[in-house]
Formats: sequence, structure tokens, C-alpha cells
Amino acid sequence: MSTWKDFMRELEEAVAAEGPEAVVEHELMRAQFSIAAAVEIERKKRKLTQQALAKACGLDQAEISRIEKGVPNPTLSTLVRVLTNLGLRIAFEKRPDTRPSSRRSSISGRRQTETTAARRRARRR
Repeated sequence: MSTWKDFMRELEEAVAAEGPEAVVEHELMRAQFSIAAAVEIERKKRKLTQQALAKACGLDQAEISRIEKGVPNPTLSTLVRVLTNLGLRIAFEKRPDTRPSSRRSSISGRRQTETTAARRRARRR
């Protein structure tokens, strides 16, 4: 039986195999839903309604609802207002390299071969 962690690892490997555009799209979805969950969880911990949070942020309740649903693209300004009012902040972390190991070694091998070939050409000059 697979665990959630196994599923996510397999998903990330599959996304990485599809290429850089798929990785970016996956990270965008991950960020949207992580933000949505964090906002909703913290708002409820503080026993705030969407309306009360919106008022504190100077926003419409509908904007809070959209953020909590993971609907894309609140402005950075809107996001910072909401997070600040909830005592949260945006943090960045380095994304682990999820490329399959065979691909990593083939890329490294290719670079090494290209470097070796460049050295040979330089010696010939």
C-alpha cells in the first residue's frame, strides 16, 4: 500500500519527466493550494469570518473566498495584506531536485563529455 508521501514523490517524478513547463505548473498549483489552506486554517483558528478578515484587510469578502478556494492570482499586495492580518508571512525554500537519477547522471555525463570535447579542441589550437 502506498502512502501519501510515496504518491507525491511519484507525482513529482512524473511531472519532472514531462519537463520544465510541467514543473512550473505543478509548483504553481502547489503554491495556490498551500496558501489557500494556510489562510483558511489560520482564519478559523482565530475564529474570524471571511467578512471580518476582509474588513480588516480592506478587501471584499469575495476576495478572501477566492484565495481560500485556491483560485489563482491575487496580487502580491492582496496576499501580503491577508497574511499579515493573520500573523503569517511568505517564506521561500529550495525545492528538492526531483529529476529521476538516470536523467541527472545522463545530463552530468553529457556536460562532462562536452567539457572534455572543448578541452580537446582548445589543445588543438
